[in-house]
Amino acid sequence: KHHPLHLPVPAAPAPVPPPTQSSRRRAWVLNPFRQEDEDEVLAKRTHNRRRWSHVFPPGEVEFKRHAGPNWKSLCQPAILPTTIDYFPSPQELHDPTRFQFSPYSISLGAMDRTDYRSHSELLREMVRQRLIQDYQIVPRSIIEQSTGRGETDRKSMVKGNAGTLVSARRRITPTTRPYPLPRWTQPFRDDNIHQTHTLSMGHRIQRLSYNPQSDAIEVVQYYSRFATNDPENVQTYHYHLWCPVLQRYTKVTQQFRKYADEYLWNKVDNLVCGDAGMKLFEGSRFRRIMFRIIPDDNITEPAKEAEYVNKFQRFKEYVSKQLLEDIGPEQMEIKVVTNANRTQQDDAPAGTDRFKNFRMPLKKGSTEKYQWMEMVMDSTFDTRRTYKIMLHWLVASAIKVEAQVQLLQRRCAQYGLRLVSFPQDSISSDVQLHPFIAPIVIPVSD
Repeated sequence: KHHPLHLPVPAAPAPVPPPTQSSRRRAWVLNPFRQEDEDEVLAKRTHNRRRWSHVFPPGEVEFKRHAGPNWKSLCQPAILPTTIDYFPSPQELHDPTRFQFSPYSISLGAMDRTDYRSHSELLREMVRQRLIQDYQIVPRSIIEQSTGRGETDRKSMVKGNAGTLVSARRRITPTTRPYPLPRWTQPFRDDNIHQTHTLSMGHRIQRLSYNPQSDAIEVVQYYSRFATNDPENVQTYHYHLWCPVLQRYTKVTQQFRKYADEYLWNKVDNLVCGDAGMKLFEGSRFRRIMFRIIPDDNITEPAKEAEYVNKFQRFKEYVSKQLLEDIGPEQMEIKVVTNANRTQQDDAPAGTDRFKNFRMPLKKGSTEKYQWMEMVMDSTFDTRRTYKIMLHWLVASAIKVEAQVQLLQRRCAQYGLRLVSFPQDSISSDVQLHPFIAPIVIPVSD
């Protein structure tokens, strides 16, 4: 006789709640920001939060939860958008408790004696240099929107009985501003739009304009007073990197700062304007590449050594033709040290004047924009040592630099010189210059 098998009746599954708006927003991965309330975020929004959010217009409605970045990793994109839609109001910008001003001007010679075709071209190059250093262009429409609207005004906006937004206190207008504006800040409403550019990094703001009366480029820098690297903003990070030379891990230390060191824009702008008497300096953050000429084999034989010196002389003649016309033969004078004329002083370490700097124009034709690079060479050519050649550039495109490097390599191959690329950090005094290259530490015993 078969008895029926009684099994417990499973409980009905719990109803799956419909996806909420919050869960749907988490799947939206195009924009890394979440914002809680539009009106409140307008009061909280800062430059760092606005460097990307304006690229995604639909996000202005969808960001309702978190008013901060939601990056999936600890890195940020290396290239920022060209423009930014955040700019402090005139009340904030001209408040001496928040910003300090630093104006300067760059006088120009006659345009027929400069390498730029117009002042607009020069201004565009100055703007380009600032974009490279993480500045973003502030459109004129954003500046107009920020006029008369300060952070304190946005926080004090409350809803009235009629449902309209009214101010809880007297609104500050340009005619009732509490702080007098310096004369160099007045042209923020300049009618000459194409000759005025405003750029922002949040805690640093710059305004560039051309003054036809003085024939000068005027630059006004605004520095936020809170943007200082106190001990809380400086973090030291210790880690280990594998060193292939030593076949073991090497301890490395890097320091992270919230705010970058001040950039010497005054000196850089003079370089950009074409001051041939100035050289690229270390603080200008120029791009660079380094090569070395390797001596020939059997250099101890007099005939081989003389042939090697002749190759270098041909190379030096080629370099002199590529430089500016005002370079004289005495400036291209490079001491040649051979086994026949070598002295004890030649074997000593080189001093501070071990390099010669030459400016090399990259402009080919009147229709191209002004570009140049700097060639740095050893002041002494020693047949027993490698010869160093460095290319530094600040006002040059990658295409022009690559073409010049290829031409240099072809010429050296034509003359029979062995040109080898060397890492730039090999001559740096900072052994921990590159965060992903382990420094080689060789212990030396007494």
